[in-house]
Parts: sequence; C-alpha cells; structure tokens
Amino acid sequence: MIALWDACGLITPANDPLMDINRKLEVDRDLFLVGRNKSAIVATVMGGYEGHRGWINYLAVAPGERRQGYGQKMMAAVEGLIEKKAALRSIYKFARPMKTSSSFIKRSVIELMMSSDWVSA
Repeated sequence: MIALWDACGLITPANDPLMDINRKLEVDRDLFLVGRNKSAIVATVMGGYEGHRGWINYLAVAPGERRQGYGQKMMAAVEGLIEKKAALRSIYKFARPMKTSSSFIKRSVIELMMSSDWVSA
C-alpha cells in the first residue's frame, strides 16, 4: 500500500504513512478502502468525517491500472460511507491529490456537486 502511495506521489516528509494507516485503523476504519485485482493492491482511499466535513486522503490508483474505473469506484464507495455518517450534507476536501489526477478530481467534483450541497477541492 505504501509503495502504491509512493508511486502516486502521495508520500510527503510531513506524514508518516504507516502512522496514518495505524491511526485510521483506530478511528473510522470502515472509511479505509483497499481495491485489489487478482495479484496486487491497485487502489486505495482513506475517508474521514469529523462531524462537519467529509475528507478524502490517499486516493490512489496504480499508474498501470488507471482509466479502468477504479478511482470512480473507490470514490463512490467512500462517498456512500461518509454520507451514512453525515446526517445533513457532505463537504469533500481532497488532501494530497495524486499526481496526474487533476482531471479525475475535477470530474469527481462535478459529479459530487450534482449529488451534494457543497464540494470543496
């Protein structure tokens, strides 16, 4: 998983990915999704909800597996889980977007705007 995040440019000196994984397993572990094909982890997303906003972290799709719908499936799944926690409306903030993901995020934000009151990217 950490190798996938590194390949997607999501690892920063300020964040320890192993610590982030361990923290997520302690709080809202149901918002930590991992997508696999037959042989490897190909996608991840780590969602969060602090009572006001939905957060998207570590949205990653393996470079060789992009444009196959994994990112859309991960976003749809985590969005549904966050919306179950949020009673009124959802505001999404993307933290540390993948390199080369700007068009994907723009498409996702447009789709989220159609179904949510507010979206922030």
